Amino acid sequence: MPNPTLKDIVPLLDVLNRDIKFSRVIKHDLYGRASMFKTLNELNAMDIESMVIETLNLGLAGNTIANTLRNLLAEIAARINDLRFVNPQIDRKEKSPEDAFDRFQREMMASPIQHLQCSFDLYNMACGRLIAANEENDKAEKANTDKYFVKTLPVGLIQRVDKHRKDYIKSKRILMKWIQRSIEFEENLEDMCTPQLRRAELTCAKISKVISRYFPPCEIIIPKMPTQYEEERKNKGKQNQQASDDKTESKREPRVWIEPLFPMILVSELYEVCEMIFEESTETQFHSSLNLHGKHEPLKIKPKQKIKVCYLISKLYDIVPEKHKAAWREDILLHFDIDSSYYESKYSHPRGSDASRSSMAFADDIDEIIKNHKKRA
Repeated sequence: MPNPTLKDIVPLLDVLNRDIKFSRVIKHDLYGRASMFKTLNELNAMDIESMVIETLNLGLAGNTIANTLRNLLAEIAARINDLRFVNPQIDRKEKSPEDAFDRFQREMMASPIQHLQCSFDLYNMACGRLIAANEENDKAEKANTDKYFVKTLPVGLIQRVDKHRKDYIKSKRILMKWIQRSIEFEENLEDMCTPQLRRAELTCAKISKVISRYFPPCEIIIPKMPTQYEEERKNKGKQNQQASDDKTESKREPRVWIEPLFPMILVSELYEVCEMIFEESTETQFHSSLNLHGKHEPLKIKPKQKIKVCYLISKLYDIVPEKHKAAWREDILLHFDIDSSYYESKYSHPRGSDASRSSMAFADDIDEIIKNHKKRA
């Protein structure tokens, strides 16, 4: 069995990232805290330094794994800071371990216990009816003198017993899992009552520090956190008001890009498919527009063809280098005068169930060209 490397930490960090991401909207805060506690215990039990050394022996592949892991650790740290900014009380400490235990029993154990009781009652009632039906059959058999008499039971009743039996067994297994969680919670009451986000922050910092001791610095790309979007939605009314007051303000022009993002061979293949969705376009103009070189006037989209342009942008976005993705998409939407909200709602339409035949054929052609480009690359 090969020695563990940093790659083996990624699944645990993904679970931790998910728990942190949904900690504000999770129905039961104690459940999220318990899940996070278990993940952090597994991470802290690992020999990170030995795993880093094993990863170092992988050469270039190991360097890629280490850089990916550091980006994930930075994302988790950013998500924690973002949560604290939006909700400072999120990483609270329980008043006492006993209060936390009582709350866990009331909130988490009540539902599986009630579900087991309900499923058992239904199963018991169905069994009682089946026994009563059997007894009636026995009486009928004794009273009947026909030697060919055969006892029969209602098929629906047998199926009902079988269904309730399976539900009862399933409920038992679910309750057993929750009992095990309750025992684990009880055994770790003191640690469970500490702020888990703070523990996650310290654990991620420790792992990142060990990795940086062996690997050179790398570029850290932190995605925009969902909670920031929530703040933007709250301020949407203010932004709309400000936008209406600034109607006279000139619209920002897309920047001019020097570096070519898409080679001429790819643009030529795309132009053959896209020529009919723009007015009076040339291949040179098309190449300049997609690469945002600013050498020609922006192409004009023909009526009812904007959705196809959105689909084209979405497929090109997939092959733009990671560091340029967000900036290029913002600029290309400005270049074609497409609102970002319109783009988000329409770019996948050619692959939808209500798409027209021409849109579906256009999407097939674009996908084939992008696929061939990736093979060449």
